[in-house]
Amino acid sequence: MKTKQFCAELTASGCFIARNGSRHDIWTNPKTGAKYPIPRHQSQELSNRIVKEARRILLGD
Repeated sequence: MKTKQFCAELTASGCFIARNGSRHDIWTNPKTGAKYPIPRHQSQELSNRIVKEARRILLGD
């Protein structure tokens, strides 16, 4: 999954960027307070491990 697509999924779920790091954006879920860094490489594919872990932490899936 591309970073841009995954960020759109997070935004649709109510998550937002809490702050920008040098190479990652720190996303947070306001309902749970959970935070997770997502690499800022819009045209590259995210690894399945990152997508799965971010969904588990941010979305509770």
